[in-house]
Amino acid sequence: SGAEPGVHFPLVLLLHGYMGNQNLIDSYLGFQAQVDKRKFILVVPNGLQNQLGLRYWNASPACCDFDHASHDDVTYLKGLLMDAFSKYAVDRSRVYVAGHSNGGFMAHRLACDASELITGIISFAGVGPLDRAGCNPRRPVSVLQIHAEDDDTIRFKGDAQGYEGLEGYPSVDDTVASWMERDRCESAREKQAIFDLTLSIPGPDTTLVRSATCASGVTVEFWKIQPFQSWIHSSHTPLLRDEFTQRTLDFIFSHPRSEN
Repeated sequence: SGAEPGVHFPLVLLLHGYMGNQNLIDSYLGFQAQVDKRKFILVVPNGLQNQLGLRYWNASPACCDFDHASHDDVTYLKGLLMDAFSKYAVDRSRVYVAGHSNGGFMAHRLACDASELITGIISFAGVGPLDRAGCNPRRPVSVLQIHAEDDDTIRFKGDAQGYEGLEGYPSVDDTVASWMERDRCESAREKQAIFDLTLSIPGPDTTLVRSATCASGVTVEFWKIQPFQSWIHSSHTPLLRDEFTQRTLDFIFSHPRSEN
């Protein structure tokens, strides 16, 4: 609401996890409530349903096409973005993808295969491709990786075998390192836990690892959530503070594309 003629706005493509849907991911991350305040366009699609009626994205051999239906979700989501560009006042220098779990895998896939459209991504509890050679973005992409050290669903140290019927996936450290290599970043420095992103851990709970100078002004960051024990909430889906939403949006909106 309140859009003015001639004003262009950032766009965020928000992707749910395996077994999720557009309503669940939006209620979890809280982006919709920020649309008018932060002035951005939000696109929240549903993935297709598998034979069990569960929605998913065919993001990589590791996640999560259990039926091996081989749907081309890259083409679908690129088409969805192009449709949004044609209908709405989108600032093409600020187009972002955010996803959780399977949606995080898909965010990495789009950064690899659709960098001509994508400015930056947020991957929360999802990782990149196991085969680094399979990711060749045409342009540098800013990347924010968020992951809990004790994630019991998508393991922090990776899994060479992966889920039954699928392939393995890399560690979080390897995912971050691979993007630093692609974006030609010089170095990274880890700080003490300075963010308080979850309600599951009292006090500061998240460590920041930030790249130094990268190509074309992009940035690679890693937010590492400390381990916690809870009988109620999984470390894969911790209870989030409002600060989580604010900081993630701060990250992407502060990183527009600097090249033509």
